Amino acid sequence: MKFRLSDWAEVAEIVASCAVVISLVFVGLQIRSSSKAAQATSYQELAALEIGMIHDLGKDRVLLELYTRAMQHPIELEPSEFEQAAYFQLATFRLWEAFYFLYQSGTVSREAWEAREPIIQQHIRALDGNTTVMAFISRPFRSYMQRVLDGPP
Repeated sequence: MKFRLSDWAEVAEIVASCAVVISLVFVGLQIRSSSKAAQATSYQELAALEIGMIHDLGKDRVLLELYTRAMQHPIELEPSEFEQAAYFQLATFRLWEAFYFLYQSGTVSREAWEAREPIIQQHIRALDGNTTVMAFISRPFRSYMQRVLDGPP
């Protein structure tokens, strides 16, 4: 059997089509791997922030007492204490807002979210509509916070 030039052209087209499919599969695998690495990086950055905040509370007794009082009895704070506590609370809620969005996008696992959610919900209930903090929270996370406040304790 003798191949003509047109036969070789058809074989070349098939080989080229297979090469394109293989390269697309390879690119897809690379994108998936890159996406997982980006997710891990996002989670690590949030965990580092969370650890930093916990560390700050643990090493500074005055800050810990202020934060505890702010979460339990905010109306009893002096104006300057209230302002300081509001900034720390805002940082805390912005961190949890980021966790919420990463969980919603699938970047943070269900297990990681569920480990934090009871603590987050407890703080949301303690915040009790603090307008200083609420003003800086995104609408979707505010909606989540409202569902927590409207739901069972």
